[in-house]
Amino acid sequence: MTADKIESLIKESKLMSFANPKKSYKLAEKALYFATSLDLIQLKADSMLHMAYACRVMSDYAKCFTHVYDALDIYENINYKFGIMKAKNMIGITYFYFGSYSEALENFMTALEIIKSYPDPNLESSILNNIGEIYREAKNKTSALEYYNKALEITLKNSLDLNSSVIYSNIGDVYLTSGEIEAAKQHLDKAYALALNHTDMINQAEIETKLGRVMFELGDISASRDYFLSSLMKLNQINNKFYLIDLLIHMAICDQRQGLNPIKYLNEALNHSIDNQLQSKTSQIYKLLADYYEVIQDYKTSLHHFKAYHNKEKEIEAINLSKRLEIISIEFNYYKEKRENDNFKNLTSKLKREITQVNNELEKIKKENISLTKETLIDELTKLYNRRGIEKMFADLSPQSNSDLISCVYLLDIDNFKLYNDYWGHLQGDVCLSMISAALTKLASLGIYAGRYGGEEFLCFTSDIKKRDVAVLGEEIRKSIENLKIPYTREKKSAYVTVSIGISAGNINKYNYHEHFDKADKALYKAKEAGRNCIVLYTD
Repeated sequence: MTADKIESLIKESKLMSFANPKKSYKLAEKALYFATSLDLIQLKADSMLHMAYACRVMSDYAKCFTHVYDALDIYENINYKFGIMKAKNMIGITYFYFGSYSEALENFMTALEIIKSYPDPNLESSILNNIGEIYREAKNKTSALEYYNKALEITLKNSLDLNSSVIYSNIGDVYLTSGEIEAAKQHLDKAYALALNHTDMINQAEIETKLGRVMFELGDISASRDYFLSSLMKLNQINNKFYLIDLLIHMAICDQRQGLNPIKYLNEALNHSIDNQLQSKTSQIYKLLADYYEVIQDYKTSLHHFKAYHNKEKEIEAINLSKRLEIISIEFNYYKEKRENDNFKNLTSKLKREITQVNNELEKIKKENISLTKETLIDELTKLYNRRGIEKMFADLSPQSNSDLISCVYLLDIDNFKLYNDYWGHLQGDVCLSMISAALTKLASLGIYAGRYGGEEFLCFTSDIKKRDVAVLGEEIRKSIENLKIPYTREKKSAYVTVSIGISAGNINKYNYHEHFDKADKALYKAKEAGRNCIVLYTD
């Protein structure tokens, strides 16, 4: 292994840091191994720095700090100023990610001071942009624009088009947030024109999301929708959930402002944020859900989401405190090695005790939130999956592997349920729904998953079933309800409550389940037309 090959590994690690941080980390770790074995000190530090890059993307901040401080120590020992600047910039970015703005600013400013003697336009513009980000988050518009414009001046002078696009986009976001829509559009148009000259689809999609918001504010709903859909296509193509969640949130907000129901987009965003453990996004969505249900006067659901929001905020606070304490401990250990001092040892020991205490509290909060998350998937009355729970179950499905077996959706609707409710009253109607859900729950032994699709509609699903058994199982489900013998009235000759069932069968997975929902719904309509209390299998 030569120095050139080690440098190639490091470059490959850097290129892969966002797309595949785990592989990026392994490549940098491999570079570190060879650099250490050949005693190539600067390359050893460079490898550590890129291990830190990968850890930052994976949100492993404590490990990121450990690597970046190890790299900084080497850079300082060999007086490699460019390395020191990059390490300080990395430390600043990591502090910024969990809200420690003063520490982030201190490290950025240190890097800027060094860069005066060792100019590097790309790094300098990035640092200035990062400082602008701090002021933007702190709602200091004037200072944010000051640093963004300084960064932009450097990128335009040095033809750093991709950097210019990002900075124009950030400036546009500042104006968008402050309600200066025309100024926002002007900067975002420039950002977009530059972004289209590069293959960075994340940057393109992020700008399209912002332009969608701008066009909505300008009243051009059609253009807004086009930008949103273009962003959606790109983010789905590259499977970037972080920016997809942000897009879905803004699509939901725009729909709500048009008087449309935002729940579809909010629930999809919530599923992604929970699956990807994006705590801040999850908290934001819970708050939006709570606010929406309050507007439509569904106070019970609103309160449930507000509780989830409140608990998630507590969890975020504990997580950030835990990370903060871990990082301080790492810093103290770093400085302790440079100048031995009993106070550093004592303080580090105290911090470790505090970290343990905070982590214990965090585990408690996490357990509460897991319980709340489970509740959001379960219908309170029937204890079956609710609509969101059903959606999540299907979204997790993998394509069928056994070609001899198929999956099947059964969509059930209670026959004449309005008549039942009108006669017995809504409280007894709830009892009827509970009895039917209990009967469906018992079918689990047949490999059936059941959920309440909405109102008096239920959905059953089974996988790995033979084609010849589809109708047989449908009849089992229908009979299980009829055999409950729930009378419509008190009259001796009263008919019993029954269900009509529409069926769709095939290779059902997370990519096509909505099509099968629609087919089952069409078959259900035909079952109603055929006289109710029967099953109909969808056919093309």
